[in-house]
Amino acid sequence: MTETRTNLRNARLEAGLTAEQAARKIGVHPNSLLMWERGKTEPLGQSLIDLSKLYQKSPDELLKND
Repeated sequence: MTETRTNLRNARLEAGLTAEQAARKIGVHPNSLLMWERGKTEPLGQSLIDLSKLYQKSPDELLKND
């Protein structure tokens, strides 16, 4: 999950958003977003789709583990 958390954090930073801003835009609590970025959990379903649209990255790009 290490790559996933790096991908999520980097995508957010590339979008110029704080964790709080990104969370608000997709309708989740900031703690949820930070848990994804820390590798504690992964975004699923609608949250993953919303992040993908917000960051303009495919779900595969956000979750890939190279």
